[in-house]
Amino acid sequence: MLEGVLARGDRAVGEAIELAYLRGARFDSWEEHLDLGRWQQAFEDAGVPMSRYTGTLPVSARLPWSHIDVGLEDGFLAREYRKALKDQLSPPCGKAAGMFVHHTNLAESEADRRKLVCYDCGVACDLGAMRGERLVYLKKLGAEGPVAIDLEKRRQKRPEERRRPKVSFVQGTARRYRLRFEKTGPSAFVGHLDLLRLLPRVFRRLDLPVLYSQGFHPKPDLTFGPALSLGIASLDEHIDVRITADLDLEGLCEQLTAHAPAGIVFTGAARLSDTDPSIAKLLSEGMARWVVGLPVSALPHAGLLSRPTDGDWVTAVRHEVEGQLEGGNLVVLRTVDGIGKKIDVRSFLRGVRVGVGREALDRAGIMGDLLPIQIDTALSGSSGVRVGEVVEALLGKEVPFRAVRASMWARRPGSDHDTTPLDLAALRRDAAPQRELLAAQE
Repeated sequence: MLEGVLARGDRAVGEAIELAYLRGARFDSWEEHLDLGRWQQAFEDAGVPMSRYTGTLPVSARLPWSHIDVGLEDGFLAREYRKALKDQLSPPCGKAAGMFVHHTNLAESEADRRKLVCYDCGVACDLGAMRGERLVYLKKLGAEGPVAIDLEKRRQKRPEERRRPKVSFVQGTARRYRLRFEKTGPSAFVGHLDLLRLLPRVFRRLDLPVLYSQGFHPKPDLTFGPALSLGIASLDEHIDVRITADLDLEGLCEQLTAHAPAGIVFTGAARLSDTDPSIAKLLSEGMARWVVGLPVSALPHAGLLSRPTDGDWVTAVRHEVEGQLEGGNLVVLRTVDGIGKKIDVRSFLRGVRVGVGREALDRAGIMGDLLPIQIDTALSGSSGVRVGEVVEALLGKEVPFRAVRASMWARRPGSDHDTTPLDLAALRRDAAPQRELLAAQE
């Protein structure tokens, strides 16, 4: 929409562009820098409705750039537009009449003396020079005459010989392992896609033979849990990896940590069986515990509540949270690339405790005069919920915070308790009744 307005805009949009620039619009062709709301506000303040430039324009309309002479005759592009609507092709100028492709050799090109096509666009082309120039280039290429091609031999060639072969290599038998790690400090600002490239490097530094997928673009066989928002630390991340070797788990975490960037600390490892579900499937019906730290000095300025006379911020914030929880749906608007989506936070929320979780903030290196809030959310659902959206629903959009994902639990079907993803004995014990039920149904 913004590109359309700027492309069709006249002089009136100049003031809006300047306002957006003065308010910080920089590098807006990159999505991570684009703030569409800033542009919309700038157009509104300039008194220029964006809808004026996004509607249908008549073909005969005089456009803001019509006074610029680009060498084309008036009406030429309109004629080409109407031809396109009728599915009529306009081969490029300079070809012989009736041809869609130039002659590919010198003999045929010199023998063809038909008139070259010209659509009279207004640009003064020298068609004779174009014909002579093509002969020169064909002579330089050595294309003196037609090249004989044995079409019958090409047809007889087997399809598998014509296709590019897939990448295939022997890797050995894969073993499945589950690793738990922390992601704190500077590594909290490593995005999920960057993590997909970072961890295989750690494995290569230890000469661990990671299994790669087969095909045109082999990739390491890695499976992650729910992705984190950029800048959010975590004390309980998990990854499943296939390795074509038997690993000695004793001391493995220390070795991985020694070869990992600062902030990535491996804290647990386990060998998986072929029947154990992946970490993604395991946590699809699980829960996450977050700890949010609110800077006490910023609470009065955020418009949340006034400073309590007795200094008891825990009680004051607890009353605010309880008031929100007693209301209706906790709905926030998530905007991605200018498209809004309503998120019902209440459907994901499983518990809130104000004043609890300080030790998780300390472990993550988040220091200062902070008021901790422990939040439990469900991991189920197609899009999930972000911890920032929970804070916005409970305390408002203006409250600054730092957050850490303290832990995650998995719950197997038919089980009434939560289990950590590395407690394989408990997970298999919970899964046994479900497997028996499926076998009986079969």
